[in-house]
Amino acid sequence: MSPHTPVLSRADDLAHKLQVEIVTGRIPLGSRLRQEDLAGRFGVSRTPVREALRQLQAIGLVDQLGHRGAVVRRFSPEECRNVYLVRAELEGLAAERSAGRLTGYDRGDLDVAQALLRTGYERHRSLARDDEEGLAILCEQWSQANELFHNVILAAAACPPLRDTVQSLQNSVPRSIAWRTFADDPEIIPRSLADHDRIVEALMKPDARRARKLLHQHVVETGDTAARWLERQGS
Repeated sequence: MSPHTPVLSRADDLAHKLQVEIVTGRIPLGSRLRQEDLAGRFGVSRTPVREALRQLQAIGLVDQLGHRGAVVRRFSPEECRNVYLVRAELEGLAAERSAGRLTGYDRGDLDVAQALLRTGYERHRSLARDDEEGLAILCEQWSQANELFHNVILAAAACPPLRDTVQSLQNSVPRSIAWRTFADDPEIIPRSLADHDRIVEALMKPDARRARKLLHQHVVETGDTAARWLERQGS
């Protein structure tokens, strides 16, 4: 085994942990990531920390500040729209390929995702406006349910390069951006549920062309909503 292997393994593990925290919003956009702080927090030397930060820079989640560490990259509205535009094209293709291919297990997973979204929406209506922790937990559950829905369709498309590319794009924009749009406009959830129901109907019919059109439109509109939220933050 190479003497570099343990360092790289620690760096990979650290990069994954930091990616999860950034994508879920536990580390907010614009946060400074100091090498000495991360080394102390995770009980490692600065070497795997530097390598982890390089990995995060390579996937576009952080900007390097040299020996000073890094900063979690902020996203412009245009960058956000572009990511969702590409996702829309690819996920539309996935829906077209998945039409008529969903198994009973797939349909069960889609039903679970929809049920979780509905439950979360009802819980949100009774949540106190100042309950930030409760809202964060709820938004994470919404996000996971939504990802389950989309990933079932990606898996049913039976095209690993397509699945992997979309999932990479999903992870390139922090989910916390979507959470903030939920907090601003909770009616996004019932609109998303209605979109999902129409997509499932087209997939089961099957109507491949309609499924592609509906999922493409849904992803584009989601990206526009997130981009408008970013625009408001910069105003």
